[in-house]
Amino acid sequence: MGPPGREDVSTRVEGAAPPVILITAKATLAAGTACFMLTVTEESGNLWRYNLSEQKNSRVAYGKIIVPGYMAALRRAAEICADGYQPGSIERGLLDAFAQDGTQANARRSSVPPTNTSRRDQRQGRMTD
Repeated sequence: MGPPGREDVSTRVEGAAPPVILITAKATLAAGTACFMLTVTEESGNLWRYNLSEQKNSRVAYGKIIVPGYMAALRRAAEICADGYQPGSIERGLLDAFAQDGTQANARRSSVPPTNTSRRDQRQGRMTD
């Protein structure tokens, strides 16, 4: 119920279509001097609109993609946007890393042999045998 003397502003209509649910997902990617905000918004079904922005440029890259789910949409958008940057750049590395799914990232991490270092030596940047 609204304030006294005022009617409620929402009205229930019998037979009306179900409510529209808008899904927006955002990812902040930052390293060194690079800082991006990647946003995906579901338009309908599996159609997503994406936008990549940085601090002084609100529309670095944008477009539409068709994928199921918001995480898949964020990863696909990052993959597309990464192509706009030079290989080896911080920006490209951020977007490429985000575009890869967790399974691939975990497989790569586990394939790196462990080093035999103590914490003190790691802080000082020295490797021991």
